Amino acid sequence: MNILHKTALGVLFCGLAVNSLAAAQLTASDGRLGPTSTGTVPVTLIMPAVVRISGLGDFSFTYDPNTPRAVTGSQNFCVYTNNASAQYYLSITSGNPSAGSDFQLSANSKTIVYNVYFSPVKNATDNFTKLTSGGKQAGTDANTTLINCGGESGDVATLKVEIPEANLWAVPLGTYNDVLTLTVTAK
Repeated sequence: MNILHKTALGVLFCGLAVNSLAAAQLTASDGRLGPTSTGTVPVTLIMPAVVRISGLGDFSFTYDPNTPRAVTGSQNFCVYTNNASAQYYLSITSGNPSAGSDFQLSANSKTIVYNVYFSPVKNATDNFTKLTSGGKQAGTDANTTLINCGGESGDVATLKVEIPEANLWAVPLGTYNDVLTLTVTAK
């Protein structure tokens, strides 16, 4: 047998030995009878991708007919994931969705359609994506370090609500409500 064959066989046997040791380390073993006895128990954790949304607050508006315009508000919020890509999906559903997946405020069987927007950027002022109730939107740059993003300073996305002025004309007196459910899913 020449040196090349001996080297190749040696590498092959070393590789098999390393693989056998690695496999043996993942299997529990009992100890032998003697003055001392040692056994092994492997411990394995499979960690799936996880996400958390936090830092959400209420939206509360009062329409002022003396300064007619759309009623809007926005807030930053935190999305955390343990996925190094920092990507996620966001879905927002209305507690009063219309047949066309609109967001609606409701009171006394009357409704007001309003808009919900999302931006995967904190303090966004433009480049929002208009959402439909139950639709799914991709997000990027989630916080991958702190589960609560370190508070407001670490928030990563913006949620905006807008009630168009035309939707407020001729609306009966009342307090109109909806509950938005934000669901974040690991991507």
